[in-house]
Formats: sequence, C-alpha cells, structure tokens
Amino acid sequence: MGGPRRLRYCVNNEWRESKTTKYMPVTNSSTGEVMAEAPCCTVEEVNSAVAAAAAAFPEWSFKPIQQRTEVMFRFRALLESHLDELTLSVSKELGKNIEEARGDIIKAMEVVEMACGAPILMQGDALMNVSTGHDTVMYREAVGVFAGIVPFNFPAMIPFGWMIPLCITLGNTFVLKAASLTPQTAMRVLELLIEAGLPKGVVNLVTCSRNEAELLLKHPDIRGISYVGSTSVGLHIYSTAAANGKRVQALCEAKNHGLVLRDASLERAALGIINSTFGCAGMRCMALPSLCVEETCADEFVGYLVKYAKQRKIGCAYLPETELGPVVSAEHKESVRADSGWPECRRARL
Repeated sequence: MGGPRRLRYCVNNEWRESKTTKYMPVTNSSTGEVMAEAPCCTVEEVNSAVAAAAAAFPEWSFKPIQQRTEVMFRFRALLESHLDELTLSVSKELGKNIEEARGDIIKAMEVVEMACGAPILMQGDALMNVSTGHDTVMYREAVGVFAGIVPFNFPAMIPFGWMIPLCITLGNTFVLKAASLTPQTAMRVLELLIEAGLPKGVVNLVTCSRNEAELLLKHPDIRGISYVGSTSVGLHIYSTAAANGKRVQALCEAKNHGLVLRDASLERAALGIINSTFGCAGMRCMALPSLCVEETCADEFVGYLVKYAKQRKIGCAYLPETELGPVVSAEHKESVRADSGWPECRRARL
C-alpha cells in the first residue's frame, strides 16, 4: 500500500535513511514490477561513508591476521547457508536464470575461501647477506581506505568476490558504491558480513549517481579505487583517480571474438558459442559481439547455430526450466532492441 520499499545506505554497520529527494527504481526483471527504490545518496552521506572507513582503518589493520580471517570463515558459512536466498535475489533483480544466479554467489564464496588463507598470503620474505653486511626483509602491510565502483551484471561476485574479501582481510577498509539497478543482493550480503562479526566502519555501502561517485576519485582519505564496467567510464575513473594520487584497478569491457575453422567440431562450437552469447542474459565478458567462420563450413555451422538458438528456453528468470532470462530493466530492453536484429552476414574468405 505504501509503494516500493525504500532502501537504505550503510555506514558504521548502521542502515540509515537517506536525506536525498531522488530515488532510483529497482525492478523485478522478469515482471517489470518496481520492488524497491535505491537512494541517490547525498554528498554528505558519501563523505560520511569514507570518514567511517578512515576511522576504522587503524584499529582494523592492527588486529592480528587470525582475527580478521575468523570473520571470513564465519562469512563463508553464512553465504553457504543463505545460498538459495541470495540466488533468488540475483535472479529477481538482475534476470539471470537460477543456475547462473547461483554461480554468481558461488564465485564470491570462492574468493572468501581464498581470503581465509590470508595468514599465508601476507607472509613476507627475508634474505641474509644479499650484499656484504646487508640483509633484506620484506613485510606486507595494509594501505588504507579503498573504494569499489561496480556494474549491475554481477551484484555478488564482483563486489564480494573480486574486491572486498581480500581487501579487508589484508587489513584495509572499504567503501562500496553498489550498482543502483541491482543493489539488494549487495546489501543483503553486507548484512551477512556484519552478522559474521565485521567491526563498524570496515565496509560501508552507498548508492548514488556518477556525480556523487566522483567524490571517491578525489577524496584525500581514499588510497585506491577498484572499478569494473564500461571502457568509457573506466578511462575517466583511471585518469581522474590516478591524477589524484590513487592506486587504480580498472577492469573494463572484455568482449571476445570467435573464430571457427573447418577442422573444428562444428556442433560443439555452436553449443559453446550459444552459451557464450546468451549465458547470463548476455551480460558477461564471454559474450561474442563478432564471429568469423571459415567459408567452407559456414553454412553448416550457421545451421547448428540457428538450431540451438531456437531451442533455448526463454522465460521468467527464477523458473527452474528457464535457460535465458530477461535483461535487467525496460530501458536496457530498449537499448538491446535498438542494437539488435540479425546484422548483414559478411563472409571472409580464409
């Protein structure tokens, strides 16, 4: 009766109501229903998240490594016990089918397992008499506050797999700018991380527009930026953050190209290419924007490709039989529609 649920942002392990007047819709990708609204956090709210991470860093980084890994062990157990719940969350807000959504969570769990081995990962080195009368010793130390800017297409794996577990277990603190289209999964995972015993301020979460996110690229208390997304935005993030003295990791679009030669197993190649093209509703790096097939086998290969494309079961993302779910929002559907349609087939003679 009161409309979609209004989401909150998290600072110091507290879920706070935003003072913003702008909210961004979060839809059920399979029905179009607006399930929730994510706040476009204000400048002050983004700054408060950074301040909390900066305040938490000294104590957290000084904790014995075993105490930090204990949080990861408990976190891993909670992810496993909530796997079905998190899988459904990904499937609903993103549009991946159940198996692919489950894979999103499992990939995050794999890195959490790796973070449990941080006492080994953080070991240094020592060498006596590297030069006459000189020994060398190397220590690995935490750096400070890091910020993560993530895309919508892997709401669990990218922030809570690629970024946060290793970053915080090695003693750093973190501010996550969650994707406004798919924030609920990240928020729920953060709740589980807090339940696992994460101290206040170690991980903070905001949703906002690019205008507020720009603060993270220049903020003096942020030591590094981790980004995954489009190349155009990545170039801006890299250049701006690096110019402001940040360490920057920018993983941009990685679309691949396919080449099929006449000695390939054409049927098997077609199955793999269909999976790469339509898996995760086309929202992963293995999607193929271009495919070149040798002339002598092109007709036979296209026959297999059409056959298996037609067999793909399309439907509601969270129905067990669905193989290809919807794109994330109505706006993305229109952009796909504008760019789609079978393009003119250009044959290259090899």
